[in-house]
Amino acid sequence: MCDLEKLAVFWQPHWAVSNYDLKFVDLPRGTPEFYSDPAYVPNPDVTGDCDFLPTRVFKTVWPGFEDKWPAAYEVLKGFTLSTDAQQRLMGTVDVDGRAIDAVTSEWVNGTSPFGGRSWMQQSSKATEHVSAQFLSSRFL
Repeated sequence: MCDLEKLAVFWQPHWAVSNYDLKFVDLPRGTPEFYSDPAYVPNPDVTGDCDFLPTRVFKTVWPGFEDKWPAAYEVLKGFTLSTDAQQRLMGTVDVDGRAIDAVTSEWVNGTSPFGGRSWMQQSSKATEHVSAQFLSSRFL
């Protein structure tokens, strides 16, 4: 048995996960049955006593996007942002009070302590310039 000061429910990415020494509780993996059938879950009187349903992020473009904007397509194809990096970036803005444009510019330019640009390593030099312009115009 562990000694807990507080119990809270958080999701990821969330800035609090990177700012507090949180421990995660192992819950049964979330499935649609856990949310619809009380007999399926550990507590037969309620539904949802499990972890959140797994989520996925899909990158999509319309047909012809790659032909019209090959560099932008390459940027989107190689773009990744880990949950850890997202949480640390959010904490820098939401907790530390830094300006979003400064934090994202550092990340795009590779000067952030939380990574950045590693997804660009697969891109060509020509794409790097387009990548920085594309991200700056979309997220700043």
